[in-house]
Amino acid sequence: MSDFSKEKPWRTPSLVLEKDPPEHNRARAVLNRALSASVMKQLRDSLASAAEALIEKLLEARRFDAIPTLAEAYPLSVFPDAVACARKGATT
Repeated sequence: MSDFSKEKPWRTPSLVLEKDPPEHNRARAVLNRALSASVMKQLRDSLASAAEALIEKLLEARRFDAIPTLAEAYPLSVFPDAVACARKGATT
């Protein structure tokens, strides 16, 4: 663990975890809309389908690197839909 207040950061600070308002508030507002209970309810079936499809693909491969092909790939494949669903709900 790194304490960016005591040492030089090795990465850009997170907008949600390591920034102060107003930057934090803007980022958090987007995430709150994208990850709200109502959005997640609308996306539940498609999130489950995407997870099942990815797991089937990984089972067929039998061996895989869990970070890029599971832990990074799944959220990156479904998060854009959550944001789009949140935007659509916010504009209607």
